[in-house]
Amino acid sequence: YLGCAIGIDDYLQDSILIVDEAHNVEAVARDGGSTVMSLFEVARLEAIAAAKPALLLALSAIRQYLNKAAASFETTQAIASINEREKFKRSPEDRDVVRGFDFGAGRQPTQSFFEACGLTLQVIAAAKVETHELERRSDDDETAADVDRCVQLLTVLDLAVRHHAHFAAVVRAWFNRGSRQALSFSADPNEWVSARPPDWGFELCLWNLHPGVVIDDVASK
Repeated sequence: YLGCAIGIDDYLQDSILIVDEAHNVEAVARDGGSTVMSLFEVARLEAIAAAKPALLLALSAIRQYLNKAAASFETTQAIASINEREKFKRSPEDRDVVRGFDFGAGRQPTQSFFEACGLTLQVIAAAKVETHELERRSDDDETAADVDRCVQLLTVLDLAVRHHAHFAAVVRAWFNRGSRQALSFSADPNEWVSARPPDWGFELCLWNLHPGVVIDDVASK
């Protein structure tokens, strides 16, 4: 429930939170403060953000960052990854970390990820306001689900930009064309798939390393 509660001020203000099964709080808080979003999802979400400049700016920054990671991986790691997958019978869905696009947890500082993307606290805050406007206007289940994903992404980004020392930001790749359910970009933003899936899929992982950050955020509300 902590993960669901992040950002929902009305339910927490002037309340006492009683936690059952409290030994699970750390894991739930860590999961609630983390998110994984693929390049396919980002492209899809951009369609609903067309009239929201700050939200579109944030999503476009992530898409451009993932595209840079994709270009780097396909130039320097893709062939070795294919060979290794064949040699060791690795699943197409197994993830490879894209070298140079892994921040935090003893790697490059996570603050550098935000600098590389051009994502600031101000941009994220403005995007959150626009997303909440979309929440109030979403009139079908599919749009509501997409808006929920935006809310989740921006909530984690907001925590991560303010507490970057307690987050990791990593881009991972998988062999999309070999997957049982290969994903594609579509010329029609209302369609999830099209004819030809790209060889590789890429995803941004924002991982919370310190559950206290999330528990603090919930308690402060």
